[in-house]
Amino acid sequence: MTEAKLKNIINSLEEWAPLSLAESFDNSGFQIGNYNQLIKKVLIAVDLDQATLDVLQKQRFDLVITHHPLLFKPISTINTEKSLGKIITFLIKNNISLYSMHTNLDFIQLGVNDALINAYGFDPDQGKLIRPKPLATWCKMIVYVPEENLNEFREKIFKHTSCSFFTIGEGSFKPLEGAEPYIGAINQFEKVKEVKFEFLIKKTEIQNCIDYVRMIHPYEEPAFDIFEEQFSLQKIGAAKYFKNSQKLALQELCKKYPCQVSSKIQKEIDLIAFAPGNASYLAADFINKKIDLIVTGEMGYHEKSLLELNGIIVLELGHKESEEFVLPNIKNFLLGKYPFLNIDSITK
Repeated sequence: MTEAKLKNIINSLEEWAPLSLAESFDNSGFQIGNYNQLIKKVLIAVDLDQATLDVLQKQRFDLVITHHPLLFKPISTINTEKSLGKIITFLIKNNISLYSMHTNLDFIQLGVNDALINAYGFDPDQGKLIRPKPLATWCKMIVYVPEENLNEFREKIFKHTSCSFFTIGEGSFKPLEGAEPYIGAINQFEKVKEVKFEFLIKKTEIQNCIDYVRMIHPYEEPAFDIFEEQFSLQKIGAAKYFKNSQKLALQELCKKYPCQVSSKIQKEIDLIAFAPGNASYLAADFINKKIDLIVTGEMGYHEKSLLELNGIIVLELGHKESEEFVLPNIKNFLLGKYPFLNIDSITK
């Protein structure tokens, strides 16, 4: 085998970095192309910028995988004389598909955050999260079942889940004209002992579960409620911090990669935080955690001033530069699944 269908490659990438992890403002995932396209050669980059376009114009690629989405916000016009329109036209004319892994790649194992941490010699698994990510990956479904049908209904539901709770109560209803009621008669008020049956189901399976409940439920139209359940996962988050057990000094950290230091603060570094990209939104978290030094891509002007007032040093690599460390991880992941692919990546 020398090629793979794009949809299979996408399925593999989304098993590693599920789109459900992406932030609500994001547009990670499939951008341009044909799911059935056969892929032989892949280019990986942080952005589809001029440097990436230059490579695409010199060499033939079937698929480009970027960290930052080209199509981030909805577009209403494609002007082929403008930069975005030119890139879209070029990709379509040359049958090049585009896929982006943005905020969903930030949080996962060996993702953007872990790659930056590894680059500085720390073990991501030993870090503590600055802000654990809450995920609505599960739903709680509540179904009302006649008490006499509980055991049979529960047994069937337990083929899909094994976590449930029930309480006994009384249900009331009046079948209307055209109905075929399991209990009661048309236009007559009816009361029945019912069980409020609650269980957890994966969010991705909720529609199949609704269809299944309607199929096995004794009522013509069962009553049910669905609630998203959010959990803060202690292994998933945008930034981590570490005890500086190696006693690394600022000078040593600055020698590892080109960077800018925000202030002239001189202090012993006890806690080090890593947050690739733009970490401005985490400034208050860094202060609350009493971090001594932050390794990041960039930090806003006002946030840097606030951090300096709190004795926190900011080491900036550049937004793109802090995220390029993940590119080899994407390549290695794909080669582990599709060793026959020809994969290149673009870094400075």
